[in-house]
Amino acid sequence: MEQEPAMKNGLDGPNAPTTEPTGDPFLDRPWENPQAEPFVRIERLGKSFDGVPVVRDVSLDIHRGEIFSLLGGSGSGKTTLLRMLAGLEQPDHGRILIAGQDMTRVPPHRRPVNMMFQSYALFPHMSVAENIAFGLIEERLPRPEIRERVAEALDLVSLSDFARRRPDQLSGGQRQRVALARCLVKRPKLLLLDEPMAALDKTLRERTQYELARIQERVGITFVMVTHDQQEAMAMSSRIAVMDEGRLLQVGTPQEIYEFPASSAIARFVGTVNLFDGRILEVDGGCTLVDVPALGSRVRLDHGIDLPQQNMIRIAIRPEKMQIERAEATDETKDKVNRVVGVIEEITYLGIASTYHVRLSTGALLRVHQPIRTREAQLELKWDDTVRVSWHPSAPVALVD
Repeated sequence: MEQEPAMKNGLDGPNAPTTEPTGDPFLDRPWENPQAEPFVRIERLGKSFDGVPVVRDVSLDIHRGEIFSLLGGSGSGKTTLLRMLAGLEQPDHGRILIAGQDMTRVPPHRRPVNMMFQSYALFPHMSVAENIAFGLIEERLPRPEIRERVAEALDLVSLSDFARRRPDQLSGGQRQRVALARCLVKRPKLLLLDEPMAALDKTLRERTQYELARIQERVGITFVMVTHDQQEAMAMSSRIAVMDEGRLLQVGTPQEIYEFPASSAIARFVGTVNLFDGRILEVDGGCTLVDVPALGSRVRLDHGIDLPQQNMIRIAIRPEKMQIERAEATDETKDKVNRVVGVIEEITYLGIASTYHVRLSTGALLRVHQPIRTREAQLELKWDDTVRVSWHPSAPVALVD
């Protein structure tokens, strides 16, 4: 996608975003300031195909300088939302504002936006430099300016030594950086990335995530990224919007999404979780006591719940927030608050950690992650061992869905 010369202010010019920290967290991280003016504002956006809603009344604010991720499974509507931001799809209703300007009906080539596609779409017969320069040549910019901007883009993605190579002479990660440079050389205000690392293997994907975040911090352009990879979204994003069936389920920082999911669906989708239904026994100041029949135990939470006693809630506990050790003979007779006893049914060795599947006397199954700090650690507990699993009151989260 191309843009009018008057709108080019992504990497330089008077409106260029600064990458120098100010020391003020509200200025350096505007998404944490509720008073900050959003850079992208989506208002009640909706889209249907053949009468089937794909995006349903989505409203969302994205701030300048963010790496903002749209996270969801297949068919959640995230790619359609991205394409409407790009102008490749027209919404049935709602508005899109970028830098305060209504872009809802503006064609793609007139938007201050560029999009990096999952396939990269490089021209196989052109060199790296020619691929990057293509959009600038189409704009008929002066040749000296094209050379300067291509050199700048090559340096930015660390490919200056590869300018004469063709795409088939590059690795997957290098092709991804060429596609990124081709987008950045146009100096957009907003860069959209559609599953940008889907074609890369795990090791290369992790390295490229770091490189992409480094480049974004350097240029200061706002990134909006579509991904179904939870770890990718958690590792790269300033904030995440979790989508399902065309709706926004929750918007927040990676920590907020992971530590305080708004529903069971989010708790299941982002990471691994143990979920159990319970009944509130007592709410006392900042603590809540819940009876959880599936655990055969009570769960104490270190936060109060704005619900009366006897109400049913759901308790979520992340496996890595639990501790596991061999059980003592007296464990079954101890007061069971935030502790249970069970038998190891399965062990999954993951290198940096082991996952223990613990079957309780109630029939419930717990998953417990424990880091492996020494080579001998994974040998301490074995299949069929009777173990005690416990957790701190800060570990459980109450869900009301």
